[in-house]
Amino acid sequence: MSQRNTPVSLPHVAEVPFARHVTTYTRFNHAFEPWEYTDWIDESMSWKETLYIGDWSPLGKFQVRGPDASAFFSSIAVNSFAKFEIGQAKHIILCNDAGKIVGEGILMRRAADDFLFTSGPGVLWAEYQFRRGRWNAAGTQIGPRQFIFQLQGPNSLFVLESATGDDLRDIGFMRFRDTRIGNKQFAVLRQGMAGELGYELHGPSEHGPEIYNALLDAGQAFGIRRLGGRTKMVNHVEACFPTPSVDYVPAISGES
Repeated sequence: MSQRNTPVSLPHVAEVPFARHVTTYTRFNHAFEPWEYTDWIDESMSWKETLYIGDWSPLGKFQVRGPDASAFFSSIAVNSFAKFEIGQAKHIILCNDAGKIVGEGILMRRAADDFLFTSGPGVLWAEYQFRRGRWNAAGTQIGPRQFIFQLQGPNSLFVLESATGDDLRDIGFMRFRDTRIGNKQFAVLRQGMAGELGYELHGPSEHGPEIYNALLDAGQAFGIRRLGGRTKMVNHVEACFPTPSVDYVPAISGES
């Protein structure tokens, strides 16, 4: 007996508004995102000429709070923590005992004893190391409860200021603070994944679509593009920045 195929809905990334014209998708962790919105060349040029908005919400997010939070991250990262202010972020590198790279990611110091680590495989390694130790702190997987958006390109500051009505020029490189769109508050981290001025935004996932749409609307006058999954790694390659699980196998389960 023949069987009728029943269409199955893709688990679309929840923080990003659906784009009806997109027909191809790629997987990013637990969700699917558009492969291209326009085409990869147009999207790639955006961070050089105008700006893009991209979504990294499916990344892992591990929060550690307590007196030993700083000591814990210092124990697993090769970075120096001698200078690490509240409101500062570091790009930390995690290695195993053989010196092989397990992962990397962004560590944000939100308070004296409150840290947020975002990464891919690095989050799994960090939580494993935390659970096997005895730290006077609490570790929590935030997972899908928080969105991560990026605005990258020479016009990114103009779009953020237009959408928030806030002067954001006081935020130094790898520093962050809160702002809001309407009554929706989120953190703005100044960094640069595209070799140009750029920002990463962190906030509650339920506010993601509203904030994303507001930024997309504000960006229309500045040539904004939506970044698809096909184009995400291009600026990493241009900057000679290898991505775990894409450009190399992380040593998370051995000495790869």
